[in-house]
Amino acid sequence: MLALCVGDPGILQLIRKWLRAPIVEPDGRHVRPTEGTPQGGSISPLLGNIYLHYVLDLWFEKVVQPACGGKAYLVRFADDFLVCFEQPQDAQRFAAQLPMRMHQFGLELAPEKTRRLPFGHRAWIATEARHEPRVTFDFLGMTHFGARTRQGRWQLQRRPTKKSRRKFLQKVKQTLKARWHDGILVHQRYLKAALQGFYRYFGYPGCLPGLNTLRQQVLYAWYQVLRRRSQRSPQGIAWYSAQGWFMAPTPKLRPRDTAAR
Repeated sequence: MLALCVGDPGILQLIRKWLRAPIVEPDGRHVRPTEGTPQGGSISPLLGNIYLHYVLDLWFEKVVQPACGGKAYLVRFADDFLVCFEQPQDAQRFAAQLPMRMHQFGLELAPEKTRRLPFGHRAWIATEARHEPRVTFDFLGMTHFGARTRQGRWQLQRRPTKKSRRKFLQKVKQTLKARWHDGILVHQRYLKAALQGFYRYFGYPGCLPGLNTLRQQVLYAWYQVLRRRSQRSPQGIAWYSAQGWFMAPTPKLRPRDTAAR
């Protein structure tokens, strides 16, 4: 696959050596892999992305889409992908063909992460009529679901998954413990950068309550660090707020995504 676009034999030979390089096990043994890319290798994401481009992207564009009776879209980020079909029969045919296509290239789908579900305006109307729980799915750290707007129309909404919020909060707590004795301004700069990065990725309409809750959890974790590292009598969180130490950015949402309606 690389040879289709790369003509330099030196580059191809270097990548072959990289794929055959031995892996050092925890017990000191050197194991030479026979297939796949080295787990944790710096070149593995790049090679995996190129591999899936030929295995999935081009196959979907050249073979799957022309055979569909309705619209079909593929959204892929690294090894996570989402396929949308307008017609149910197209989705059934693709679900039957995809495992065979993957098997031809030595790949397998994760059964616990793979499912086929009705989603969209029509599915939302049917679910509302039967009074069933709304259909949701997780993709790229966000939970996607359909909701009713104030005008009564269907709209796609996203929220951070529980796993994303939990991982972010754990990372903040670990960093604050590692910077236990740093100054207050150092803590503020770190928390501001961390929260702003989280807001910019997850700041979609409908996410504001969850982002505000996460902000309060981060501030409470910071309060615990400041209280425990002091040998004086513990102060309440109101006292720290009065000192102006709890300065954290408030979440700002992105402009409403009209293309997702």
